[in-house]
Amino acid sequence: MSSSPCSSPSAIASDAPRRCALVIGIDGCRPDCLTNDHAPTLYGLLQSSQSAYSLKSQVGDICWSGPGWTSAATGVWRDKSGVSGNTFPTPQFKKYPNLFQRLKTHDPSTVTASCINWKPLNENILIPSDHPFTHEEDDAGVTESAVRLLKAQERLDCLFVHLDDVDLAGHTFDYGPNIPKYVASLKKTDERVATLLDTLRQRQALHSHEDWLVMVTTDHGGIDYTHEDTRPENRTNFIIVHGPDVIPGEIFPTPLVVDVAPTVLAHMGVKIASAWHLDGRPVGLKLTGRGHWMDLNASQDPLNKFPIPKEELEEGPAPAVAPSPDVATAL
Repeated sequence: MSSSPCSSPSAIASDAPRRCALVIGIDGCRPDCLTNDHAPTLYGLLQSSQSAYSLKSQVGDICWSGPGWTSAATGVWRDKSGVSGNTFPTPQFKKYPNLFQRLKTHDPSTVTASCINWKPLNENILIPSDHPFTHEEDDAGVTESAVRLLKAQERLDCLFVHLDDVDLAGHTFDYGPNIPKYVASLKKTDERVATLLDTLRQRQALHSHEDWLVMVTTDHGGIDYTHEDTRPENRTNFIIVHGPDVIPGEIFPTPLVVDVAPTVLAHMGVKIASAWHLDGRPVGLKLTGRGHWMDLNASQDPLNKFPIPKEELEEGPAPAVAPSPDVATAL
């Protein structure tokens, strides 16, 4: 007996919104700078009722862009990815694929794009990208390419945007909320983030069948003109997860940079297998009834590189960021 077309799996799938993701990476951005004065757009995201966040997330034990962005893109630490610096002599990406590869394996029709300032992201990490754009030392060009894709690309499933001016300012003038030129660079970058979010809002008005998740993060912090050691100012980053499927408030336990890829994959309907041996996990998402692998009883840190302090577990998550009437929700 034939089934009704309305009840067929394909018909049901076609009625569901297509899950998409925008990942914005702000290189070298310290979380203690995400204030209303320094970064009103990002601060507004922190306050949104559709945002989960952490301002005390951690990166790996080598605070460089190579291992930092690789961990974000693959969900594993450097001992698995084989990336311990800013060159890539022995990457293990066949064993531990990046999120673009995972998405393509899950659905070959997935359309990926990467608008990048730091060239190794497109040359070594985010492969394959259907629409790779590299604008070295040109965050304006990165933003323009991303805006053009969001406006003109009929199908776009996962877009990774990398902005580098904040890190450049840190290396040149030093890092931190009390360094005027570092803060000025962050303010300009925050404006570019606002442009991206506004363009995405316009796209959503025209593509109502798309369900977008926005993640914003960084690869490391910085202090004393660099980020070469494991001081907290270098190792502490931030993660913001924004969208209708997010549990709002502070993410607890404290997330890690390796949680970025698993969170994007989970939102986009990829079932995360324990056999992948990821070090990260999906964070900040409701994940109701979608059958994702997610062992909430296990440590998010299988290698115990970042043990959660006992007092933090006892204390629980901090209160959400207090609302501010002069900051509008970004999306």
